[in-house]
Amino acid sequence: GGGGGGGGAGGSAATPTPLTVETPVPTKTPTAKPVSPLQVVYVKDDNIWLWDETLDLPRKLTSFGAVSSPKISEDGLVIAFRHKGELWAVNSDGSNQRVLAASAALAALVPDNGNKTVEPGQFKFAPHSHNIYMNLTVVSDSLSVPEYSLSMINADSPSLQLLLDGRQGGGDIIFSPDGAKIALPRTDKINLVNWDGSNLETVFIFSPVPLHTNVDYIPQIVWMPNNTGFTTVIPFASELNRLSAQMRLYYISTDGGPLAQLAEFTAAPVSQSQPYISPDGSKVLYLRPQDADLELRIVDASTADQGYLRYDANKLGLLGWSPDSKRVMYWLDDERRAWVASSEKQPALLSDVAFAINATWVDTRRYLFFTGSELRLRTGDQPSILIDANLHDPAFDFTSEPEQ
Repeated sequence: GGGGGGGGAGGSAATPTPLTVETPVPTKTPTAKPVSPLQVVYVKDDNIWLWDETLDLPRKLTSFGAVSSPKISEDGLVIAFRHKGELWAVNSDGSNQRVLAASAALAALVPDNGNKTVEPGQFKFAPHSHNIYMNLTVVSDSLSVPEYSLSMINADSPSLQLLLDGRQGGGDIIFSPDGAKIALPRTDKINLVNWDGSNLETVFIFSPVPLHTNVDYIPQIVWMPNNTGFTTVIPFASELNRLSAQMRLYYISTDGGPLAQLAEFTAAPVSQSQPYISPDGSKVLYLRPQDADLELRIVDASTADQGYLRYDANKLGLLGWSPDSKRVMYWLDDERRAWVASSEKQPALLSDVAFAINATWVDTRRYLFFTGSELRLRTGDQPSILIDANLHDPAFDFTSEPEQ
């Protein structure tokens, strides 16, 4: 039933296509030092800054401006970022500011770009590694078009490699916990590939689901902790343009096992509210239309489906889960103030100071959030602490020691 059907389609093997003659770098990069308890990177005055729990004051890492999208490696040693349409990096002590992928090298990844500008799209550090994977954006005068290739570059010995072309990569890049495999969801399929670009296969095909003009739904992927597979939510294409949509939670194995449907549920269309899979892959937070309201609900892999909150449809939205899969976040009212709730505790405001955006959990106790022009850190229901103020870019990233 439904256009969301479609099992695993067979895939063809793909081999990496290096643009240079250098030998590919190894997947693991030795960690030179243990990461500090918490390091946060962010943009202030158009430059990269780093806040560290062990420092008295934040540290400015760049001074040439025009930076965005900072990402920090898991070991806290390297920060990658965009600079004037190129991919750059700097060490966490401010040394070795370097270009990783220059404009000409990026343009060479898209041979038929029509002399348009090619820039980094999404880019992420692989787990336990200084390898950075990215897709691309082709920019013309008034339009940016995603280009779903997959490239890899090592931040310590830059050598840009095209692993998959634009027909094979994804609109997102989701690593298995051990970094050995990468799930690459697109608007009509989910591809799976090894870290080096080998053994490409299409593991799921579905009908595109429009979000808004010229943008289609790209499904969320949540890996199992043991690397054996992942879960994803796919809407039925047959339910498009209705007030609600049927959706299915699937489990997809990496060993070629049969596709498993875990749950089916009725939700608001993804153009109105996208569902969130819990970090452990076992539950889905979603909104269901109820007359003029929306109901916040959770369905799990056993198909148990429970409602928790009903509110005006224009004044309720989802924000996601805590890392322990026990608490959910959502916003309410015209101010869109963020709340956190669980089955054990009454709902509480996420921020203790004002309106919060980009709330991001560090661990099960602590979360970072952006409010006004301030980046803050809060532990439980204690007063939040100020990391830095007078910020105009809400993007940040962090790394920390795992909880014991």
